[in-house]
Amino acid sequence: MRKVWEIFKFAGRWTGPLLILLALYLFIFPFAPFMAGLSVAVAALGALATAIAFVLTGAPERRTSRKILGAFLFVAVVFAVWLHRELGRGYHEEIVSFDNRGAHLVATLYLPDRQGAVPGIVFIHGSGPMPRIVNAGLAIQLARWGYAVLLYDKRGTGDSSGHYEELESLRPDNIELLASDASAAHSFLAARPEVRADKVGFFGVSQAGWITPRAAMLNGHAAFMLLLSGPATSTHTQLRYERFHLHHEGPLTVAVVIKANRQGDIPDGMTSDQADVAAQHIKVDFPFADYDPMADLRALDIPGLWLLGDRDWMVPSGPTARNLQSLRDLGKPYEYRNIAGAGHGMSPGPAKLVEDIIEQWLARVTTQKPSFSEKKETKRNE
Repeated sequence: MRKVWEIFKFAGRWTGPLLILLALYLFIFPFAPFMAGLSVAVAALGALATAIAFVLTGAPERRTSRKILGAFLFVAVVFAVWLHRELGRGYHEEIVSFDNRGAHLVATLYLPDRQGAVPGIVFIHGSGPMPRIVNAGLAIQLARWGYAVLLYDKRGTGDSSGHYEELESLRPDNIELLASDASAAHSFLAARPEVRADKVGFFGVSQAGWITPRAAMLNGHAAFMLLLSGPATSTHTQLRYERFHLHHEGPLTVAVVIKANRQGDIPDGMTSDQADVAAQHIKVDFPFADYDPMADLRALDIPGLWLLGDRDWMVPSGPTARNLQSLRDLGKPYEYRNIAGAGHGMSPGPAKLVEDIIEQWLARVTTQKPSFSEKKETKRNE
C-alpha cells in the first residue's frame, strides 16, 4: 500500500504542475477554436493531481516541494474558477428533448441572457458516437454571442435512444435518417418562444457536410448553413481521398490517425490538384452506394459558409472548393474560405481567425448589428 501512495505522490508532483502549465498554455495559445472549456478541465485535473501530491508530501525535508506544489495548486484553482465563472456569463441552459422516427433525442438548449427573440442554431455532429458534451464549448460561445443553440445527442449515443450506425454510417439511408433528426431539431428550436423562427439555421462539422443540405431540404425553413470541414463531394470521393492521404487501406486505428495528423499531406513533388486526381484511383471496396450532396446544394437558395483546412487529410478541400465555386457561378449564395494551416475541423488551426470569421458571418446572415470584432475590422479598413 505504501508503494501505491508513493506512486500517487510522484505522479502528482510532476503530472499536476505540468497539467496546470498546459491549461494556461491552451488558454493563451489555443490550437483550435472554442477550446476555453478544455482549459478549465485540464486545470481542474492538474489541481487535483497537485493537491494529492501536496497532501502526501509531508516530511520536513520536502518543505520546499510543498511550497512549490502549493503555489501551483493556488494558481490552478484561481485560474479554473475564474475561467469557469467567465464562461458561465451571458447565457443559461436547459435540458430538452424531442422525438423523431422512433428515437427520443435529448438535447441541451443554450440561451443567451437577453430580452427578445434571438436567431437559432441547430448543431449537427460529425461522424462517430458523439455525445453533446463534446461540442459544449462551441455551443456556449455561440450562446454568449447571442444565439439560441440546440445541441443534441446523436441517436443511439449519450442520453438519446435509437440505433447508432457505426460501420456504414455513410449509407444514403443513414444520411437521410440523420438529416431527418436534424430537421426535427430545427422545427423544435424554431417553435421556442425565445427564438426567431425565420432565423434558425444549421452549424455542422465534417460528416455534417452531407447531412446539413439534406436536412435543409427536408425542413424547408432553414435560414443558413455553416460548415467546418464539410465536404461538398460525394461520400466515395471523400473516402478515396482519405485513404490516399493516410497511405493506408486497412481499418483505421488510433496510431494511423495520429500519423495522418503529422504526415497526412500530399507526397513530395505532387501538387494539390495532382493529389486530388491521384486519390480517385485508390481502390476501395465500398459496401454502400455513393451519396452526393450536390443535388441538394443546387436546389437550396440559403446563405452557406464552408471553412476548409489546407492540411485536412479527411475532406478533399480542393474538390469541395471547386464544387462550391461552380454553385457560386450559378448564383448560389455560398461562400468558402481556405484556412491556411488548418486541419480537419479546424484542429489544429488559427483559433482566433476562425472564431472571428464565424462570428462576423453569423452576424451578417442573421441581420444582427455588427459584432465588436467586425466593427474593429471595418474601422481598420477605412
